[in-house]
Amino acid sequence: MVCAMRNRIPELFLGLLSLAVAAVLTAHTVASTIHDARHTRDTVTVTGSARKPISADLVQWHLTVSREADEAAPAARRLRRDLAAVRAFLVGAGIPNGAVKPTVVSTEPLVQKLSRHRVKRTYRVAQGLDIETRKLDVVQTVSTRVGELIARGIDVYAESPAYISTELDRAKLDTL
Repeated sequence: MVCAMRNRIPELFLGLLSLAVAAVLTAHTVASTIHDARHTRDTVTVTGSARKPISADLVQWHLTVSREADEAAPAARRLRRDLAAVRAFLVGAGIPNGAVKPTVVSTEPLVQKLSRHRVKRTYRVAQGLDIETRKLDVVQTVSTRVGELIARGIDVYAESPAYISTELDRAKLDTL
């Protein structure tokens, strides 16, 4: 009987200890809830959104003109003529001459295998033209007419125009 009583004392002790720990945790949770409830009244939080229509006022457009030949020098000479024709086409369509800026000329050797022991080497010379202007409607119209240059035998690749709003920071401030 004394043995049975000794086994029950640790069980009783563990049960009372569990109740004490639960009471402490409950008191802590209630106290922190009351503390947080008081502080939510101290500040005001406002979230929302505003919309303001913006429009593009600048367009950036990139063209690449290239020429191929058996040697790099003749390809470069033909490229120079093609670039002059492309620039004349762009300026004639209404793009300001100062808005057309050439990029670096690149040369690429092209090797075509003809047979097991024979290869044909040619060269591609290319140069890009970066266009940046506020004449959005002119660039939109000209970008759809690049096929006219290709029909004239000029190897030209045109990327899609990028329309940009330069007043975005001001629009953000206006919506506040």
